Amino acid sequence: AVMSRLISHCLEGENLKDWNTTYFVIEILCKVLESLQGPDQEQALKEMQLTCAKGSGSGGGAERLVIDTLCARPEARVIQASLRLAQLLLRPNNKDVQEVFV
Repeated sequence: AVMSRLISHCLEGENLKDWNTTYFVIEILCKVLESLQGPDQEQALKEMQLTCAKGSGSGGGAERLVIDTLCARPEARVIQASLRLAQLLLRPNNKDVQEVFV
């Protein structure tokens, strides 16, 4: 629930362009996904990737956050963090998350 709220906050109104907050949220998402690396964490990682990607409600999730952030042409550090988040959401070839991006 906390992850979804962080994402939806960034996607509400003009909040996305508060680059410091958006960067902070993206970094948190990245750190959570990075903490679930390793062979014994495979199922937990897949579940968290899908939870983050889908988000809650019709507002979208982390996939919408990545796309909207990149389309808004932010500063370089936010672009890099967004691309890292996209990579972490999709790794290792997570087909369920790929479907959310489509």
